[in-house]
Amino acid sequence: MQVFRIFVGALRENCYIVSNAKNNTLVVDPGTEADLIFNKLVQNNLTLKTILLTHGHYDHIGAINELTAKTNCKTIYVGKEDIELLTDNEKSMAATVNQDAVFLEDKILKIAEGTFKLEDLDVEVIKTPGHTKGSVCYLINGILFSGDTLFRNGIGRTDFWGGNRAELEKSLKKLSKLPKDIIVCPGHGLKTRIGDEL
Repeated sequence: MQVFRIFVGALRENCYIVSNAKNNTLVVDPGTEADLIFNKLVQNNLTLKTILLTHGHYDHIGAINELTAKTNCKTIYVGKEDIELLTDNEKSMAATVNQDAVFLEDKILKIAEGTFKLEDLDVEVIKTPGHTKGSVCYLINGILFSGDTLFRNGIGRTDFWGGNRAELEKSLKKLSKLPKDIIVCPGHGLKTRIGDEL
């Protein structure tokens, strides 16, 4: 498994490209700058199969329309409670940056829950509400993609629409039960390990 991190947008959101042995690829949180993400795929001869969203805030979803058009990838995994953020610019805060909503008409939405595979990539979905109602983390071949739930030296904010501090604390307690050496790739900032944070 290869993992590429791309900093995108004014908030320097971490978009991750996760590829398997056959160069088939998942993209986690394509926040903006679709051209940058697409060029990384092309440069490494990668085929985008699926988009995984940790949550529905604008800085994590902004490149979806353009990226799916460029790659013909139409499958998107998202937490059930965050589906409405994809099309509601107020709740996702996309209105603050004049960003379009996600065009869902030609896309296949899958609820992020349980486990699934992309060939040799094992994806476990961990529900972690708190930052948003539908926040999830993805544990892929031993690496946790935590979105805005857990950062290096920090945790997610809960003062946006759908945020809930008590729920976030429950989610962090759930994550604390993972092996301490699990690498955490957060939505912003540098990677860390579960044992260093929880």
